[in-house]
Amino acid sequence: MENREQKNNNDMQEKTPDDKHFDDNSHATNEDIEEFESVSNEIDSINSFLDSLETNVDSIKDQLLSILTSNREILKEIKEEKDNQNQKSEKDDDGESSDKSSKNNAQPMET
Repeated sequence: MENREQKNNNDMQEKTPDDKHFDDNSHATNEDIEEFESVSNEIDSINSFLDSLETNVDSIKDQLLSILTSNREILKEIKEEKDNQNQKSEKDDDGESSDKSSKNNAQPMET
């Protein structure tokens, strides 16, 4: 038993102000670890938010591309219909003018 008491006394005597400073540092280190964990959790939360935001942006981008493609197809169809109508009108105009000229040519000439 005396050895234990002597050992405890030696431990107490061996502690110096530097040892106390070391204890304070380990306490500060624990606080630092807690702060780092808190910051890490906040960063994880921000990363999750950014991932969600990126997913939403990608979804919106895909929707916009789909709308753009659809609009291009619609505009192409409208242009084709307009071109077809113009060609039909030109043929009708050509047909009417050729009918008029053939009617004029078919009439007997007056002498």
